[in-house]
Amino acid sequence: VAVQVRPSWRQRWCSWPLLVKELTELAARERTYWARTIYAVLLYGLGGWLLYLGTRHHGTLGAIGQGGELLDLVTAIQEVGIYVFLPAMMAGVVAAEKERSTLTLLLVTDVRPWELLLQKYLSRLIPMLNLLLLSLPLMAIAYAFGGLTPDWVFANAWTILITVLQVGAIGLLCSTYFTTTVQAF
Repeated sequence: VAVQVRPSWRQRWCSWPLLVKELTELAARERTYWARTIYAVLLYGLGGWLLYLGTRHHGTLGAIGQGGELLDLVTAIQEVGIYVFLPAMMAGVVAAEKERSTLTLLLVTDVRPWELLLQKYLSRLIPMLNLLLLSLPLMAIAYAFGGLTPDWVFANAWTILITVLQVGAIGLLCSTYFTTTVQAF
């Protein structure tokens, strides 16, 4: 009787070696931390400025019920961040492999082409989603101010997620179509 052992989460995660390699390389870059810092400073700076403007004239109690406006502005800031940062992150995901002449080596491995594209796609989406998680405290503040429903919060979060997936897919398409990172961008 053969005993079938289920692979652990680590074995399943490591079955996508290209994703692990890409995420490890991105985490080791100093540029990644600078991008996160700049994004957080812009997000919280604009969010704090909007909170200040909202409470300056009416006081904190006068801003009660104005959470919807803050949520919409945070969503707009996130959308702009997606359109600014994600194409820059996605532009070189495959084009850089072409420039370094390593794409043919990747295609020769056991990794199927769709797995290769999926791992490359996820390797840039995960850091972007990490950046988007920075907005959760601002969304909580907007919800605390009131004037909106949980459905409104989830609809805005859904809009942001769909935007990330679409812009990322278009960026991956450009990266596979063009031969250099500059052309893809």
